Amino acid sequence: MRKNIYKYFIFIVGLITIFSLSACSSKTVEKDPFFEKWKQLAKQSLGNSPSPSLKEVDIDEGLTKPRQKKIPTTKNKLPTMPVSLKMKATDIKVIIHALAKAANQNIITNSNISGKVDVNINRVPWAKAFKALLKSNGLTYVWEGSIIRVMSKEDFANELAIEEIKTKQEEQLEAKRQLAPLLTKVIKINFADANSLQKILSQLLTKDKKGQPRGNIVVDQHTNSLIIQAGATDLEKIVKLINTLDKPTDQIHLKAYIVEATRNVARDLGIQWGGKWNTSLNNKDQLQLTGPIGNSGNSFGTGRSGAGFGFNFPTKGVTGSSMETLGAGLNILVGNPSANLLEIQLSALEEEGQIHILSSPSLTTMDNHMAFTENGEKIPYVTYSDGEKEVKFEDAVLRLEMTPHVINDEYLKMEIKVKKDEVDFSKTVDGNPTISKKETQTSLVVRNGETIVISGLSKQTVQEAISGIPGLKDIPGLGYLFKGNNKSKKFEEILIFITPTILQKKEKVAKDIFEDRLTPEDILEHLKSTNNPEAKKWLKKSTQLLKEKNWDEALRTASIASSLDPGLAKAYLYQAICYFHKNKMAKAIKLCNKAILLEPKMATSYNIKGKILEKLGYKRKALKFFEKGCALHNKEACINHKRLFYNLEQ
Repeated sequence: MRKNIYKYFIFIVGLITIFSLSACSSKTVEKDPFFEKWKQLAKQSLGNSPSPSLKEVDIDEGLTKPRQKKIPTTKNKLPTMPVSLKMKATDIKVIIHALAKAANQNIITNSNISGKVDVNINRVPWAKAFKALLKSNGLTYVWEGSIIRVMSKEDFANELAIEEIKTKQEEQLEAKRQLAPLLTKVIKINFADANSLQKILSQLLTKDKKGQPRGNIVVDQHTNSLIIQAGATDLEKIVKLINTLDKPTDQIHLKAYIVEATRNVARDLGIQWGGKWNTSLNNKDQLQLTGPIGNSGNSFGTGRSGAGFGFNFPTKGVTGSSMETLGAGLNILVGNPSANLLEIQLSALEEEGQIHILSSPSLTTMDNHMAFTENGEKIPYVTYSDGEKEVKFEDAVLRLEMTPHVINDEYLKMEIKVKKDEVDFSKTVDGNPTISKKETQTSLVVRNGETIVISGLSKQTVQEAISGIPGLKDIPGLGYLFKGNNKSKKFEEILIFITPTILQKKEKVAKDIFEDRLTPEDILEHLKSTNNPEAKKWLKKSTQLLKEKNWDEALRTASIASSLDPGLAKAYLYQAICYFHKNKMAKAIKLCNKAILLEPKMATSYNIKGKILEKLGYKRKALKFFEKGCALHNKEACINHKRLFYNLEQ
């Protein structure tokens, strides 16, 4: 009986084992779309250079290209394939068109060509046969584009004569222009440098027979105008060029933070050679940081910066600080952190005594114009001249020079120069401390709004302290028994954060509201849903915050929701509502458009877009969106439609 039970038990265990193994072998590991998305973004954030693009040059040939004589030429190549032809007493036009058909060549003959000829050729090159036929009948040809025109030599001579007559007439007209009175015009220069324009435009004046310019261009400094005296043709050409050149120069806002930290804190601050901060494709408020392989142990942040962020850092950060998730070491970095995030993190570190913000200048400069900031002091030193003592001062400053150049709306070229002078009291000359000088200079291309981080300006401070028993430590010979000598070395780093942002023109902001570079299909391609359950949790938080009218936190949580699930229409709608109340209409309407694309039957989106357009002054457009929202049974949209309709009718 026991043996049977034992066999039965072994049989059951065997079945369970086989079933478990088969289940394991058939199980497939499903990829989490959220982590797959961040893996792809990590690859994209490794850094890139801008792709080259072809330049489009619009040249007014009527102004720049010299008029050429239209004399017939024969520079094109004739067909060369062998042909055979045998005809007797045949009209020459028929033979010419037969040759044209054989070579698939377009030929036109003048109407006065006539005569009959005999032809008997066998595998002769087409060009040779064609020329021989024309020569034997007193004919010639000219090319007009890809067409051969056959004519008599008399007609050819007449055409040359006509062209010569036209040329002489043009020369006479030019001579009259040279004798024509000069016109004077005053043109106010709004944006360009009048002196620079004067030098450029003066070179374009027509020269007379002696090589001297006909007319002149003078700058009036008081009104910043050009007084132009020139012929009618030159004047028209110069005015067109001024309209092209006298345009507003792009302005760039430069926000910088100059931070002093110990070497350990600087390393832990999260910057490293080869690292990159970069935005995702779906949301410009979203930030991803990548660096060498490693793990900070933190996958998602929820700070006050306005968005959630994916992190992948090489080391852990400043121990015990609010920057604990940041990693690493540095020299130069380019990336796109939120300005609020950077400011909050640096301020938090300064409050904790981890760093010292030396300066945080905020400058606006024009394209290709240098902006600078200095922070330091004047150091006195003593000199002697003819036995007289004289005190002079030497600057010991940290100077940051920045020259931005706008490449296009997306990229800038930055010329950056950093000078750091330090007073070294350990080395003196006649009691005066020496000043050690350090300088670094770089050029790089960055995206609009990216942050550049520069370091390498380090210094070493050696401190020596003597401690001991008072009185006994000063005994000659035996004092060393009662005192101690402590030496400490301190390394300090200067970190410089620079964020250049191109200031948009007002008309471009309005244009962006109605014109998006991407088609609806392109946008939807980037807004595919991941069905991430975490996104709905963040959206629920945002819903409650909207009810409380906490626009900043509602925006932050809705941004996190859309970054987790780019196909969540309500997340974009909530962001649009927040931006509407924050009076940022361009962003609001773009997010509203995304919500409508994802869910065309979400009535609230049409109502919000109508409110945005009405606030911007586009009341007729707003009325249409209120009407669409009302048709989808949104009560507020119906009320707004009725109100605006009566206002427009009055």
